[in-house]
Amino acid sequence: IVIVDNAPKTNAIADVVQNEFGQCSNLHYVREDRPGLTIARNAGLSHAKGSLIAITDDDVLLDSGWLSALVHGLNCADRVACVTGLILPAELETPSQAWLEQYGGFSKGFERRIFDLKENRPPQILFPYTAGQFGSGASILFRADVLRKLGGFDPALGAGSLAIGGEDLASFFSVIMAGYQLVYAPDAILYHFHPREYQQLRRQIYNYGAGLTAFLTKVILGRPVRLFGILYRLPFGIIFMLSPKAGKNRHKDESYPVELNWLERRGMLYGPVAVLRSIFKLRRINATGRSE
Repeated sequence: IVIVDNAPKTNAIADVVQNEFGQCSNLHYVREDRPGLTIARNAGLSHAKGSLIAITDDDVLLDSGWLSALVHGLNCADRVACVTGLILPAELETPSQAWLEQYGGFSKGFERRIFDLKENRPPQILFPYTAGQFGSGASILFRADVLRKLGGFDPALGAGSLAIGGEDLASFFSVIMAGYQLVYAPDAILYHFHPREYQQLRRQIYNYGAGLTAFLTKVILGRPVRLFGILYRLPFGIIFMLSPKAGKNRHKDESYPVELNWLERRGMLYGPVAVLRSIFKLRRINATGRSE
């Protein structure tokens, strides 16, 4: 077990790990002073020694069968390199928490699914650019050799970077485009604490929008020819965004704030700018050898 303490302002986490788990030889504390979710995950990856890498966040509760269910998902097909799980709300006590579920939450349903570019390619025209259908970054298992072969997580994306989000979408997309399979395993359950306050939800929805288009922009920058595939799908993507019958909108009831829709779209407009800023910042850091 590797605990990555990302850009800590105090030694509180280190003290808890030492005081509560200091005798556990299989638990390792890693301090990563450079802020950013993907930087933290890459730090954890560099310290992990197993052939499988399971990753989760600090705002969840894990079901006792979570890890074994993720591992079992690897046996569903021959080329599985990544497994994601079902994420349920830990509580639904406030309107904001309910609205996040109406937005789509983190659950991708209760049916096991296999994704790839061949026999398990879904008949959706937006595939594989709608990488959010594969799962969420709070519940992932990778084959370690594949994740390292793909370069780990993109430090230009993710929470804590200027791009705000999109790192999990990029990793799922990379797995699929490299010819591997991804499995969504709904029996790998964890519970996520949704934001209780509306201001937190506003920020989260905006970040989702920015993360999506930041990911798509990074996909194009990595291989410019993909721009044509994205432009071809763009009209269908607009319909998917706006139609009340689309999967992402059909669960929203009359109480769902219209403002959240506009915030998501504002985030989508900012995403390309955000990822370019993030890339340039990383280049400056790499050139000077100093964090900012």
